[in-house]
Formats: sequence, structure tokens, C-alpha cells
Amino acid sequence: MSKRKIIIVSGLALFAMFVGAGNLIFPPQLGAEAGSAYLPATLGFLSTGIGLVFMGVVATTRAGGNIMDLGHHLGKVPISLFSVLAMLAIGPGLAIPRTAATTYEFLKGSLIPAFPAWLSSAIFFSIVLFFVFRPSRVVDLIGNFLTPGLIIVLSIIIIKGLITPLGEMIPTGMEAVFSTSFEKGYQTMDAIGAMCFTSIVVASFVNKGIHDHDELVSCTIKAGIIASIGIAALYSGLLYIGATTSSLKEIHDFTYVDRLIFIAEGLLGRLGSVFMCLAMVLACLTTAIGLSSTVGEFFETLSHGRIKMRWAILASTAFSYYFSISGVDKIVSIAAPILAGIYPLAIVLIVLNFFYKSLDHKALHMGCSLGALFPTAEMILNGIDGHISLMAPLENLFPESFKNFAWILPVVVLGLLAQLILPRLWPQVFNKHPNA
Repeated sequence: MSKRKIIIVSGLALFAMFVGAGNLIFPPQLGAEAGSAYLPATLGFLSTGIGLVFMGVVATTRAGGNIMDLGHHLGKVPISLFSVLAMLAIGPGLAIPRTAATTYEFLKGSLIPAFPAWLSSAIFFSIVLFFVFRPSRVVDLIGNFLTPGLIIVLSIIIIKGLITPLGEMIPTGMEAVFSTSFEKGYQTMDAIGAMCFTSIVVASFVNKGIHDHDELVSCTIKAGIIASIGIAALYSGLLYIGATTSSLKEIHDFTYVDRLIFIAEGLLGRLGSVFMCLAMVLACLTTAIGLSSTVGEFFETLSHGRIKMRWAILASTAFSYYFSISGVDKIVSIAAPILAGIYPLAIVLIVLNFFYKSLDHKALHMGCSLGALFPTAEMILNGIDGHISLMAPLENLFPESFKNFAWILPVVVLGLLAQLILPRLWPQVFNKHPNA
């Protein structure tokens, strides 16, 4: 296989692994909430769903190829704790169960009304395990076979929605459109996914004979560009279709899944719901396959082989199966505060490693990372006492449209203070070459 074909297949596989349940159900909902404010909503959502994803792929590859490498400046214990939390969030804790739950709700709502959740999830995870236990072929299987079908089905629905919109975009009164849309992009979990999926793509390049670090970075960037273009087109199309439903009052209280089914049937009739169901099943399968493989590889590496990849995957699948039966809306409600707590640190690690030559300073990484933990601390305190808020005083310093970015202030302040103070207090630690 030529290098060009390897990159294309890897890019398509990366696209498919990112395009899961959240990538299809959230954009139409956000579009409906934004209405005529479609453009700033799209820019905000794409900033998280595309900008951070691409930066995450590049940053992870430059750092060494996996999520643990991103935080090597922080020390083994802190980055291990973050990595485990992030892996559980995009693995059996949230993302994998959501793929199975969304698949079930689509099958029930569009094709098989009497289909039981336990049977749907059992079949779903059996297919996932069939693919995952062929780790050396995961990228090729997804890139060559599953992705083309997914792209064709989604393209038909989006093109039809652009040609014959379901309604008109109207003002909805949504406030702080850009920053709210940026934060809603957290629900896709793509930035965290980029930190984790990249290892699969890098391993695929290595297995095909590409070992030079600079060449690996170059190939991964090209694969990331292919994936990013596809995801950007998908989000923009689904957001637009959702925005055209903002004038349809009868679907304002629909669930995420019901709205998407309504859109598909409204555009293409009964055939549309079949197409959308097929797209959702393919999207959820490719994401669950990629995530399950990543989870297994991560815990085997973290435990230095004491936890075998196969057993980690089986444990993850068992928990995901159990959790998936609780339903999409419940999983989404649980995910929102958790992702708001861990996403800022993920963003900080991605940005610092993306600009690794100019920002490769241990003290800076430690200070910025500590500042990014303010939302995490608030999430924990809210769990203990809902009246405690660390972020409220900071949010009052920002205009209404940018309150969701208040966490950037402690990141910048603590990062600068750490860079100025720590090297003077402990020169033997913080003045050493970062790779020493």
C-alpha cells in the first residue's frame, strides 16, 4: 500500500472514529436552539469540534503518540490520574454506553418499536468485540469498509436538507451564542478523543513501516486534515438543518434522538429514517470500536502488562453494556458537568503541546494545568455542597458572552506566576532541559 493510500485510509478511519452518537445528535439540537444565529453557533461548535480535535491529534503525535505523553511535564501521578479519568469518560463511563444507547433509541424509534434495549446492546457490543479483537486491522477495517457507507448515507441526508429545508431560521433569543456553542462542543468529547485515538493511527503507521518521528507527525497531520474536513462538513450541514427547524414549534420538546428521526423523515420520508438509522448504527459502531480498542491498549500500557488488553476491553464492554440501558438523555445529563470539569485541562494540555517548541517549559505547564483545575474543583464542590462556587467571582469579570471562558483567567495568571517564580525557587528542577 502506498503512503498516500495509507494516509487516506487512516484519515477516513479517524473521521469515522470521531463521528459517533454525540456528533450526530448534538448539532441539530444546537442549530434549533440558535435559529438565525446559525453562523456564530457553527463557529463556536467547530472551534471545539474541529479546531481542538486537529490540534489534539497534532499535539499528541508531537508529544509521543499517546495521552500520557501530553502531560509528561506534570509528573507521572498527576497525568496518570487525568488520563484514567479522561479514558473512563470517553470509554465505559460515558461515550461507549452512549453509542449503544443511541443505536437502540434509533432502532426503536424508526425501525423496530418493540426491540428490547438489552438485546439491542447485546448485539451491538458483540459486533464491537468482533472488530476490536483484531487490533492490527482496526484502522483498515474502519477506513476501508465502514467509513464509506457512513459518508454516503450522511451526505444524502445533508444534501437533501440543504436543497429543501424543513422550515425557516428564526431568532430564538439564545444568549452568548458563540461561547455556549463552544461549551456544547464538549459533549462530543472529540478533544479528549483526539488525545486517545491518535495512538491507534500512529500504531497503524508504525505497523506499515513508518518509524521516523518527523514522518509520523507529517502523516498524522495529513490524516488529521482529512478527518477534520469531513467532520467540519458534517457539523455545518447538521447545524444548518437543525437551524431550519427552529420555526417548527411542534418539535421544540423533542429528545435528541426524536429530533433527528423527525428531520430524516421530514426530508426523505420513511426512507429517510431508515437512512439515518443506518448512519447512526455505523457511526456508533465505528466510534465504539475505536474507543474500546483505545481503552484496552491504555490500561495494558498503564499497568505495564499486568492488565491484559483483552481483559480490559471485556471489562469495559461489560460496564458499557450495563450503563447503556439507562438511556441517552440520562447519560448526557451525567456527562455535562463531568466534561465541563475536565475539558479545560484537556484544552490546556493540547494547546501547550501544539506549540511545543515555544511553550515547552515545565513550570509553565504546571501553573497552567493547576489553573485549569478550577472548573474541576467547582464540579467536586458542587457535588458536596451546591452553594459553593469558585468560578462565579471570575465570571463576573467577563462580559455575558464570554462567561464560559472565565477559567482561562486562572490558567494565564497561574501559568505566568509559575514561570516567573518556580525556576528561581528550584533552579535544579525547573531550569533543566525539558527532555532531560
